[in-house]
Amino acid sequence: MRAAGEDQPLGEVALVAGRAAAAAGFDDLAQAAAALAAAPERAQALYDFGFACVERGVSYLAVPALREALRHSPGSLAVLRELVSAYEDEGRHREARDEVVRHADALDDWPDRYLFVFNALMAGDLETAPRQHALLRDPEDPAGGRRGTGRTGMLARAADAERAGTLGSTHGCGTGRAAESGRARRTIVRRRSSPPSGARGCVGSAPAWCPPGACRVPDSPERGAG
Repeated sequence: MRAAGEDQPLGEVALVAGRAAAAAGFDDLAQAAAALAAAPERAQALYDFGFACVERGVSYLAVPALREALRHSPGSLAVLRELVSAYEDEGRHREARDEVVRHADALDDWPDRYLFVFNALMAGDLETAPRQHALLRDPEDPAGGRRGTGRTGMLARAADAERAGTLGSTHGCGTGRAAESGRARRTIVRRRSSPPSGARGCVGSAPAWCPPGACRVPDSPERGAG
């Protein structure tokens, strides 16, 4: 399915994904896929399918569904955050950064501007990341405090690597790896006890981690996401 690209009709993608999910015993994804196959234009069905795909480790299937959900519900931060999470899982940090930039007027500091900093840094954008970092207010929760310490260290390591001349603006992947040195990769820790970074570090995968409205997407943009 990855080889088929991201331009396939989402209803057809959902049918194939649903059969695979049912065979694997992934009932949540199978149910979300069935709902999307029945109503491929419905924002909630698109979001639910994308969310289930991310949870089941097939974020490449989530990206087109979540992009379409965001098109149907412009300004929905719930959809934006999940789309950023899917991009991050795929290592597509430039696209994640660009998606956040397109919605800059609607950003909250936490988690949205943090996602801006994280993905700009992982994309090797060492001009944008420190600038957005400077705009972040101190987080109010203990988890946010840990993230604040982590992102400061990431910025420092990336800056050190750039000054050493081993990395430049065209080496985003290398810059990101330098920034994350000494930390477990997100794809390893996201279901473990250690808090993951990026979108999952803020939104998480359990209801207790979700900000208000993050687990539901409105069909109408006017109603907002949270």
